Amino acid sequence: MSMSFGSWVRLVCAVWVGVMAGFFFAFSFVVMPGLVAMKPLAALASMQAINLAVRNAVFALGFFGALILCIAASLHALLRPRRTRMLVRTFRRPRLPLGRLRCYERLQRAPERRNRAPWTRPGPRTPR
Repeated sequence: MSMSFGSWVRLVCAVWVGVMAGFFFAFSFVVMPGLVAMKPLAALASMQAINLAVRNAVFALGFFGALILCIAASLHALLRPRRTRMLVRTFRRPRLPLGRLRCYERLQRAPERRNRAPWTRPGPRTPR
């Protein structure tokens, strides 16, 4: 089974964003609690060392690559003619079927019936 260009872009985008989310998850739940446990001056020096180490081409490619791939996937989805028609159809004002319109008219004519609880509505009359 061959995948289209758009499918590949979406797949790589999802994996790449997942990898970056895992990186930030690990940083938040492993590194930050470790820094909190340290003395303040040592934690400050450690965080500054982490900031210097993270400024490299591999991290920049991962961080900005996810953003670029998400933009590419969005543009590819928006620029396809079939998808654009679906997008326009999605944001168009919905048309109600005639039966629903009549139902709404009946509800507007009798607002007191609409506000009553279902068990207080009058049932069929029984002869005394």
